[in-house]
Amino acid sequence: KLGNRRFLRFTLDAQRLITISAIGTPSGSGTIAATDPDILVFQSGQLVVAGESEVDNREDIPQRQFPAGTYILEVYDFELTGTNTSPRCMTISITG
Repeated sequence: KLGNRRFLRFTLDAQRLITISAIGTPSGSGTIAATDPDILVFQSGQLVVAGESEVDNREDIPQRQFPAGTYILEVYDFELTGTNTSPRCMTISITG
């Protein structure tokens, strides 16, 4: 469904070691934490890395080298891929 996935852009001015995380967290009254976040990282339309673990409420792409450039993160809650379509919330972090 429209809105079940979010796209975020980040740009690196130089090659860096970074870690990307998505943690299911409610963002206020009446919201639901993501139970199975997934992360896809794209550069120039090509999939660079995917994080699709079995850990509840969390997804991590462990520290790895990313060349300079612009990247797109696609984040979504895997649990929303069936009939369960209640909006889910998560916090995304990029550290390095």
